[in-house]
Amino acid sequence: MLYLRETGAIKLKFMVPIVAIILFASVAYAASVSIQTVNYSQYQGVLFNNYGNFTLTFVGFFVAHVTQSATSSCTWTNNGECHNAITIGHWVIVVTISNSTPIKGTFPKSNIPFVIQWNSTSTNNYVYTTICNIPFTISSSFTGTQTMTFTCDTGVSTFNTPTGIVITVGPLP
Repeated sequence: MLYLRETGAIKLKFMVPIVAIILFASVAYAASVSIQTVNYSQYQGVLFNNYGNFTLTFVGFFVAHVTQSATSSCTWTNNGECHNAITIGHWVIVVTISNSTPIKGTFPKSNIPFVIQWNSTSTNNYVYTTICNIPFTISSSFTGTQTMTFTCDTGVSTFNTPTGIVITVGPLP
């Protein structure tokens, strides 16, 4: 048998199995690690609070080219649009809402909240102001996959870049 010549050294016949166990354990651990790619539908600085089976898409900021009064009642219609009062020259935020899976429950559902809050000040990053609140209704004729556009006037023609935007849809009543 082969022994290490130093005093108190571990015998080689014990060392080989220990090294083999360490090697096999590390290979088994490495083989059990998996990497998954996750695609979050988030945008820098935009948080969606989605309390329904909806898909929310932040379309972006645009300057209003026409003045419009607020939608008097917002009832869901495929390819429809609801908005608060819009003033020409103000920045507006556009969001689309789609139902990618059937919405569960009985219809009609009314007063489903659509709210946008933002922080456009550089002094306090934790204070969010509600700039848009458009309750909408889903009628009893609601079927299939549908999309609606919501446009919210920010109330300003200039602003500091917001540090955050919170868009909330739901909960369903």
